[in-house]
Amino acid sequence: MSLTNFASIISRELSGFLADRLDIRKQIVIAIDKLDLFYIICLTLDFIGLIAVFLLLIKVKVPEQTAEIELVEFDSKELEAIEEDVEDMSCAELQDVPLD
Repeated sequence: MSLTNFASIISRELSGFLADRLDIRKQIVIAIDKLDLFYIICLTLDFIGLIAVFLLLIKVKVPEQTAEIELVEFDSKELEAIEEDVEDMSCAELQDVPLD
């Protein structure tokens, strides 16, 4: 979202600069030929902003989604049995379990 805001700010500032250079001003009598050029410039700058966001999306690594973990509720008796089993195990018996 911040990249989109950044592209919007750049687009607005560049279009203001170009409008000043092309002598497009707020006025009651609108010069249609300059207005068409202004809209073309605005659309072009918006398109450039979209391309910049797309390129950044390709270049920036997005973290992978976290795996879902199923939570299971145990009775107090089952929980005590599991705790006893874990206490009886040695460290050599413990293994890493992949989440995938």
